[in-house]
Amino acid sequence: MLIVVTILCSPVLLGSPMYFFLAFLSLQDAGFSSAITPEMIADSLYKQKTISYKGCTIQFFAGHSFGGAEMIILTVMTYDHYVAICKPLHYTSIMNWRLCGILIYMISFTSTISLEIMKNQNFTTEFVLLGLSQNPTVQKIVFGVFLWVYIATIVGNMLIVVTIFCSPALLVSPMYYFLAVLSFLDACFSSAITPTKIVDSICERKMISYEGCMIQLFAEHLFGGAEMIILTVMAYDHYVVICKPLHYSSIMNWRLCGILVGVSWTGRFLNSIIQILFTFHLPFCGSNVIDHFMCDLYPLLGLTCTDTHILGLLVIANSGLICIINFSLLLVSYGVILFSLRTQC
Repeated sequence: MLIVVTILCSPVLLGSPMYFFLAFLSLQDAGFSSAITPEMIADSLYKQKTISYKGCTIQFFAGHSFGGAEMIILTVMTYDHYVAICKPLHYTSIMNWRLCGILIYMISFTSTISLEIMKNQNFTTEFVLLGLSQNPTVQKIVFGVFLWVYIATIVGNMLIVVTIFCSPALLVSPMYYFLAVLSFLDACFSSAITPTKIVDSICERKMISYEGCMIQLFAEHLFGGAEMIILTVMAYDHYVVICKPLHYSSIMNWRLCGILVGVSWTGRFLNSIIQILFTFHLPFCGSNVIDHFMCDLYPLLGLTCTDTHILGLLVIANSGLICIINFSLLLVSYGVILFSLRTQC
């Protein structure tokens, strides 16, 4: 707190982003210590070391909130030091107060998400996946097929990624760059679902923890949705290279390629986060048996003890709208390409 007071009382220090972040880091460190240490000191004097459920929940939230914010602030300070040392002439323009405020807001937003997650008090701690079949013979066949397909998918996709990134002649082409991103996303999407399915096919109890289910739900929507967007981006790339070959290098420049890939990741990340936050608010207090081979949002809605009719319609509308938009763009793109090729012939 002495560091915080010293910096806040000194306009010269407070005007520097470095000391501003240092004050915020010290405040987070004091909060983290106050969330744990007083209870530990008090318990060391008593024989019966007890804590109420609400107290435990508050301590858990505060520990993760302040501790996580500290780690993010340390990363932000590392970037601040990098700019100050490597780009000293541009330091004031890069590390402006608008950027500092955005970074602090993002840190506060992560704490808010943690609080929203802590508000959800479910009685369900794990789910049972019924899988594709309960027949032992079919399960062995499923194990062999899925294992072979998963190995082929990972090896094939990673071979594509390594080949493109190790070949400068291919990497400079936007087409192969998007292909490498698509292969990486496909490998991640397969790894989010298939390993659990392979293990469950040879286990009697097909269990998945609540946290594992939420992670799988987030990963499959993130990577699967990003794949669809990248496919649409590749369709646009094919349209430009075929219909406007003379302007291809000026249109599909690296700045645009980076923006398109960034939009695909950012858009799906925000969409997945929204769906996860909706799921965290659902009260799972009934059956924990999922009639599916993976955790997905729509099967989870059937396990809640509240009316999810409207939410189910929103889920279908959201997923359906995204699929229809991407599919329509693909059809239009390839339709224009075919028309252009036919005209040229």
